[in-house]
Amino acid sequence: MNLLDAESILLVKQGHEELAVTFAIANKPLPANRTFKGSSELLLRRLDCAIIEFAHALRAEKGQPLFDSARAAFIEGDPLYESAGLHEQAHIQVCVRDTQRIKGCFRVLPGTAHAKD
Repeated sequence: MNLLDAESILLVKQGHEELAVTFAIANKPLPANRTFKGSSELLLRRLDCAIIEFAHALRAEKGQPLFDSARAAFIEGDPLYESAGLHEQAHIQVCVRDTQRIKGCFRVLPGTAHAKD
């Protein structure tokens, strides 16, 4: 599920609409994305997770192929400069649903450009 792709974005949007109806019928509130540890950013993404899981379950019910992973961009932090579309903590996150798909991993060594010494 590539949430940088229009097809996946539409799938999540439709998943949200259907999940909202399901929760309304059950007379329950939707999960909410929330801030965490004093941050103003919505770091606990319970609603996002519920929608992606729901969309995944809908695919399973329809006999459609399931997603091995999900990828999304998160725009967080302050803009780098006035009117910037770039932000201090913008990043891509990947969630691997099927750990059998992981072929290897690496760690960044201390002293390299991206390591936190």
